[in-house]
Amino acid sequence: MYRKTVWWLMAVWLLTGFTQAAEPVGTDDLSPRSLVQSAYRASKSLNAYTCKLTNITRHRGADGRYNAEKINVLAYAFRKPGQVRMRWIEPRLKRGQVAVYNHKVLHVSRWWWPFALKVDPDSPTGMDDFHHPIYRSDLASLMGIVVKDMVKVTEEAYEGQVAVGKRRGHRVVLYTAKKRVVLTIDTEHLLPLAIEQYDRESGLLFDGGYFEDLKLNPPLEDSFFDL
Repeated sequence: MYRKTVWWLMAVWLLTGFTQAAEPVGTDDLSPRSLVQSAYRASKSLNAYTCKLTNITRHRGADGRYNAEKINVLAYAFRKPGQVRMRWIEPRLKRGQVAVYNHKVLHVSRWWWPFALKVDPDSPTGMDDFHHPIYRSDLASLMGIVVKDMVKVTEEAYEGQVAVGKRRGHRVVLYTAKKRVVLTIDTEHLLPLAIEQYDRESGLLFDGGYFEDLKLNPPLEDSFFDL
């Protein structure tokens, strides 16, 4: 009887943990700073999530000009305390490539090579086309960067709600001396649906992250983060 009770309590605890952060979160304060802080807290509350991540990047060359944009579409998974798995969907030449960050080690498996390679996550190979290393690619880390940069914000605006696929999001715009940051924050869970950074001088998008089909706190096995 005791053993059955323990197992029942563990099941309730696990199910509660998986659904707690997925419950709708309301807010009456629609000021940009409050929405940014709410999105940061909501992101930090997640124990795990999966999504389709589209990342658009441009890098500035030695001459100060931005190169052509690069688009990566990924099946992305995150689990605390810092495990990340990314499988490339696009571009076609990277399709099927997998990168896994686990226990502070990054392994990359390319479709044309039979073995996983250990890669320095801060190296050019480890960074790939991205502006952030894989261990800072989760929602909480990205929102943490936005929060840290709030001290540089000179102007901010709330631009109302916008449709993002089947969801609706609060549109927040932050201006610093060098860039314009546009955030789309889900009205239901207050999680970021998009984080876009534009160069103030050229107006070009140099870093855009778009998070679709978010599944909150799914049960991810340990083996999912092995490669």
